[in-house]
Amino acid sequence: VTEEVLLRSKAAYSQLKSQISLADRDIQLTRAYFNFLLNRPLDQEFRVDRKTTVPAETFTDPARLIRKAAGDRLELKQMDHAISIQDHMIKLHRSAILPRITAVLDYGIQGEKYSLSGDSDYWMGSLVLSWNLFNFGRDRAKMKQAVYEKKSLQTQKKALDLKIKLEIKQAIYNLNTARKTLKANDDLVKTTARAFDIIEKKYRAGTVPQIEYLQSRRDYTDAKLSRSIQLYDLYIRMAELDKETAKKRNRG
Repeated sequence: VTEEVLLRSKAAYSQLKSQISLADRDIQLTRAYFNFLLNRPLDQEFRVDRKTTVPAETFTDPARLIRKAAGDRLELKQMDHAISIQDHMIKLHRSAILPRITAVLDYGIQGEKYSLSGDSDYWMGSLVLSWNLFNFGRDRAKMKQAVYEKKSLQTQKKALDLKIKLEIKQAIYNLNTARKTLKANDDLVKTTARAFDIIEKKYRAGTVPQIEYLQSRRDYTDAKLSRSIQLYDLYIRMAELDKETAKKRNRG
């Protein structure tokens, strides 16, 4: 071969070494950050799931999933709890405004000697009406404030509900798009593999130049790398959807 072929090969080799170095850096940083999140030593090893199967789960009816998942979000349950507290506050302040009636019934024994006869028994009943008119305005203002706070919480809940539904819908569309992209990458890998097989045979027979052979091999390698990246992007989209729908998966 002539010198330019050797130089081209050296350049390709240097590029691969650079890519390997960057990949190793990313692995180290990912390990350190993952251990940081778990409050473990930054260099501690962990097992990586190497499965390459494509999940068969699809979502043809996003509206049904949104209706089912929106009610499981912790944020909405917290809002319902806050609204329930305001209901109790409204009842409390309303009861402070109204007059209070207290009925008391006393029974006892009287006399110089201890006796359970009918002459020693006595009964006394009383009915007390109390109404604090001086606090009427203050209690009424507190009740109105509790009503306004409840309405504010209800408005916030509606906005949060719409936001959650939007996030779930976006996660579903992202997942379905990732699945379609992965399918396209699968077809690309098959096509470039077939093309590289043909070019390799021609190159060994001396009918195509080396640059065409190198380009075909690069296309095939890039297609496989893209497929691997897209597969893990699919799993990322699945994790995002699990987060938005408060779903717990059994990863085995």
